[in-house]
Amino acid sequence: MAQHQLGVWSCSTATWLYRNDLPGPIGTILGCGEAVLAPYGHPRLFDIRTGELLAQWPELTLPRRQGAYGVTHTPSPVAALHPDGSRVALAVKGGIAVIRVG
Repeated sequence: MAQHQLGVWSCSTATWLYRNDLPGPIGTILGCGEAVLAPYGHPRLFDIRTGELLAQWPELTLPRRQGAYGVTHTPSPVAALHPDGSRVALAVKGGIAVIRVG
C-alpha cells in the first residue's frame, strides 16, 4: 500500500475490500461507523469505502503525529468516541472540543 492511502483489508479473502488515495497524511485513525476520523493537523472525516472527505474542522488544531510508536517529540492526539457514535471529544489547546460525526 502506497503512502497516504486508506484501505480495508479482508483477512478471510486476503484482498483489499476498499483502497483509496488520500490527499496527505492522516495519522492514527479513529473508527466512526462507516467513516474514520483522521486527527492529523486538524480533524477530518473520511468515508472508508470511497476515501471521500465527508467533513473537516480546520479551526481545531491537533498534533501532526504520524504513527503510534517511536515518536516522542510530538504528542498523540487525544480523542474519545461517544458510545452512540454520534460525537467525538478532542483535546485541543485550552480545553475539549466536541464534534458531530454521525
